[in-house]
Amino acid sequence: MEAARAFLNGLGLFERIACGAAFVVMAGALIADVGMREITGAGILGAPQVGVIGMIAVAMFGFGIAASQGAQLRPRFLDGVFPKAWGPAIDRLADAITAAGFAGIGVLAVIMVAESAQLGDVTSVLRWPIWPMQMIIAVAFATNAIRYMIFALWPALRPADDIEPETSAIESAPR
Repeated sequence: MEAARAFLNGLGLFERIACGAAFVVMAGALIADVGMREITGAGILGAPQVGVIGMIAVAMFGFGIAASQGAQLRPRFLDGVFPKAWGPAIDRLADAITAAGFAGIGVLAVIMVAESAQLGDVTSVLRWPIWPMQMIIAVAFATNAIRYMIFALWPALRPADDIEPETSAIESAPR
């Protein structure tokens, strides 16, 4: 279990660094492009595409960061379906199913990356190979599959759900 904890800590650090770097790239490209448009009337060639690539990386690594903080997506409408005593078993099952789903999508992403590399697909403006950028998607799904499998195997490593309890609009309205 300690190796799994160390893996999750290292993965979390990697995701935070990668997400931060991608955000800097995304914001820098877009700010520079807008600034250049204001100064010269023309933007920087490829800057919007670099911004989109950065945004994809932010989203993919951000998903892992959210999951590591207990902010994972969860169908709350099912909370009352099973007895509360089943909660830990249901959480383990849900984590295992989530891991399997992410692994399946990760495999499809790897196939997509391999085909893009084999076909020599490139971006339309910058003419950069697409497969390294697509690899971000494959890595994100693969690491999240591992994360959720660890949660299923060692529930103590699963972060508590970081969600606010659901309240009705009537209860939260000012009086």
